[in-house]
Amino acid sequence: MASSRTMTAALLCIAGGLAAADAPIDFNRDIRPALEGACVSCHGGDKPKGGLDLQRLAPPDDRATSLKEWRLVGTLLANGDMPPEDAKATLTEADRERLIAWISSLRYAGPQDPGRVTLRRLNRTEYANTVRDLLGVDFDPTQDFPTDDVGDGFDNQADVLSLAPLLFEKYTASASRLVDKAVPVKQVATSVAVDGFTASASGKPVDAPLADGAKVLREGGEFAAAIYVPVSGKYTMKITLGADNLGTEQVRVAVKLDGETVKELKITASRKSRAPQTLTLVPLDRGQHQLGLLFLNPLHLEKDGKSGDRALAVSGVELQGPAPAAPTPAQKKLMCAEPAADLKPRDAAAKILSAFLPRAWRRPIAAEEVERLLGVFDQAVKVGDPWDVALKQPLQAALLSPHFLYRVERDQPNAPRAVTALNGYEIASRLSYFLWATMPDDALFAAAAKGELAKTDGRRAQTLRMLKDAKAHNLAENFIEQWLMVRNLEIFKPDPRLFPEFTPALRKAMAAEPIEFMATMMQEDRSVIEFLEADWTMVNGVLAKHYGMSGVEGPQMRKVAITDKDRGGVLTMASVLAVTSNPDRTNPPKRGKFVLEQMLNDPPPPPPPMVPQLPKKTGDAANLTTRQLLERHRSDATCMSCHKRIDPIGFAFESYDVLGRHRTKDGTATIDSSGVLPDGARISGVPDLKKLLAGDRRQVFLRCLSAKLLTYALGRGMQPFDEPAIDTLVSQLERDTFRISSLVFGVVESYPFLNRRSGAAP
Repeated sequence: MASSRTMTAALLCIAGGLAAADAPIDFNRDIRPALEGACVSCHGGDKPKGGLDLQRLAPPDDRATSLKEWRLVGTLLANGDMPPEDAKATLTEADRERLIAWISSLRYAGPQDPGRVTLRRLNRTEYANTVRDLLGVDFDPTQDFPTDDVGDGFDNQADVLSLAPLLFEKYTASASRLVDKAVPVKQVATSVAVDGFTASASGKPVDAPLADGAKVLREGGEFAAAIYVPVSGKYTMKITLGADNLGTEQVRVAVKLDGETVKELKITASRKSRAPQTLTLVPLDRGQHQLGLLFLNPLHLEKDGKSGDRALAVSGVELQGPAPAAPTPAQKKLMCAEPAADLKPRDAAAKILSAFLPRAWRRPIAAEEVERLLGVFDQAVKVGDPWDVALKQPLQAALLSPHFLYRVERDQPNAPRAVTALNGYEIASRLSYFLWATMPDDALFAAAAKGELAKTDGRRAQTLRMLKDAKAHNLAENFIEQWLMVRNLEIFKPDPRLFPEFTPALRKAMAAEPIEFMATMMQEDRSVIEFLEADWTMVNGVLAKHYGMSGVEGPQMRKVAITDKDRGGVLTMASVLAVTSNPDRTNPPKRGKFVLEQMLNDPPPPPPPMVPQLPKKTGDAANLTTRQLLERHRSDATCMSCHKRIDPIGFAFESYDVLGRHRTKDGTATIDSSGVLPDGARISGVPDLKKLLAGDRRQVFLRCLSAKLLTYALGRGMQPFDEPAIDTLVSQLERDTFRISSLVFGVVESYPFLNRRSGAAP
């Protein structure tokens, strides 16, 4: 039986494989009788079990949904879950093998379909990288952005990248801060003349006659003036004041900004010889502010038939902003024009926008689009902004446009379901966000403009160039962190009483290992099989000590050779083993599920509701291993069907503790890492599992990896109509000795990467 089941699984894994070589399988002769005899009684009629109607599906057609359901049937058959053990009708092993072989031979035969990617917002990483490369800013504005949702395993999937009101508020604040940093502003000076001041007392207007070029208050009250600040910063404020001093003290004035007292002044200059009173480093945000001058000690005296009043006089206020810093190269690139004798201010702004918008919106720009944003510039000039300050307004508007925040690929007019080839600029964006997680650079824009990206040679030349660039590290980081789920290491908190050695330095090194591993794979163009089996890895001093390696010191990650058979490949990396564990013990089902999902693309169904947790290792369970606890748990028939697939794989990892260290005992008991897979294959430990994945299950792994990378590149999940593209990727990998560059080039040249469908599927 074990041998028969092994053949069954092999047939499912090898696309197009047939059980017998003497005659092709015929649906009506070989398949329909088996289905009607063992399956249709449950999966047919008015209420088919599980919603799976095999009468409706048979015979199969070229619909994508039909193929998807047959794939599910094949998986259930191969795992021995269908028919269930308590079913009245049964399948012979010959019929089971024939059904699996037939299902594995089914291929998508519908019209070629590249799929449709929903309008796709930049995620946090892409946004931060894009504004860095676009504006040359030196800070990450996304630190307080809400976390992006995840779909199909990645956070760059179009269908889940919504735009909530809170996020748009963050975008608005970010655009203002980014442009403030990106646009060099000359020293700002502004002023309010004497006629800009009004006077009041007890909230009512009072007369402040103009005398000798100043307004004068004699009976108390307050002067007020509105001041417009064009740029946020710290200002020097000079208020020209004078006084008629009377009695024993000088005139005192409270200077108020927006209702808050910032300083009290004593006025010594006379009303006629007024002098400026200086306030330094006054912080003011951009916008309208209210200046108040409160006369604190008015006085009226009468003596010897004569009378007199203290008086406060004001003739104006000046504000001077901070001195500008020397412009950076990025600022010089942005500010490619400025007003001059032969260049009007509006024309200079138009020249800057005409250069900026094609980079920001990642495509050629129409003249009316520039003119529309110049209208924003005109409004800023109208309210009194200096030229460089007014220029900030259309730049901010450009950063809030859907053309910046989203990766727009325009549908063809009057063709709601047409398949069209992407233009050069759309390919440039797909390339740059796939390989770099940022906008195209000048060389990629130039290639798009010359039509080079319409040709295979041009795309290959740009891909090769981009893979050599330091920004390609973004692909290694963003893809492998999510494929291997090691991004969860950020929130992983092992029990500090059990694992006090889990320090921030160790967490950082564990997180870096898979990223630097893939980065090195790309740099050296190594075989993707080394994701499973490798005789090297990336460690620093902290991680080497954790693994028991010698001769490695310091914080720098470096490539080291591995001679230990229990190490090598991503499955034995500490980060992977940690995020598939519980805080206090290993979790074989979680580790088994990880392999099924992330290495074989065969996720088990979710557990039924109200499944009890494994008991703690206390009382009569104190001396049991995790495996023994789990075997108690899965003795329940409702748990067995899934656990028989998951647990044998998970048990292979029991030789690694919560932090990924190799061990031979669980407490005082000896580790048992053996297991029997549903197809009868026996494995003992991770070395056996890796050999199985790299050997008999290699093509399944290659299809899984190809589908994952294509999902990441396209921003959408895989559908049955993507199977031809995945077939091609796997074939190219096998032809090119599994080099990772072959997979990357294959994705770039794939039909769904270079084309798109408008509207719903045909």
